Amino acid sequence: MANQISDKPRVRPKVSPIRRIITGHDEKGVAVIVADEACPHVDSILGLENFATTELWKTAVPADNAASGDPVELPHRIAPPDNGAVLRVVEFPPDRTFRDALRPDQVLTKGGGKSGGSQLLHRTRSVDFAIVISGEIWCVMDEGEVLMHPGDVMVQRGTNHDWQNRSHEPARVAFVLIDAQPLKGLAA
Repeated sequence: MANQISDKPRVRPKVSPIRRIITGHDEKGVAVIVADEACPHVDSILGLENFATTELWKTAVPADNAASGDPVELPHRIAPPDNGAVLRVVEFPPDRTFRDALRPDQVLTKGGGKSGGSQLLHRTRSVDFAIVISGEIWCVMDEGEVLMHPGDVMVQRGTNHDWQNRSHEPARVAFVLIDAQPLKGLAA
């Protein structure tokens, strides 16, 4: 599967929990808090305990706010659902703690790394909103790179990219991925 994270062996992630509060309506149509807890949907990336995603919500677009239940399933996929969106937070460990030890089979997507050799280079057809919560992170493109700090926001439009944490501390980035039309001539 092109957008399934290669994640063997599965390990229990050791990243900071994220409180997830979900609202809804009771049987009388009154707005209520449905859930308030640490999000249970934490999934390691590439089998690393300190590199993980917390999948907070997944939905079709337009969303059905009358639907009940928790739509998140693990293992996660990099791309959002077809005609849908996903909200996640990724905790990136410092690169020096894992990049040099990656095995050849540890790639984010099939065909990743075509444009510069990085096993973590990847592309989805989605439009992605990336918001740095803590730490700092580099977004490396086919050509060029940019350093992002807390509060910085990137709108990524189906581009090939790699996230690199060149610091000594973890970086946390919130992502909203929304399915988009594929770019002509480019594989997602």
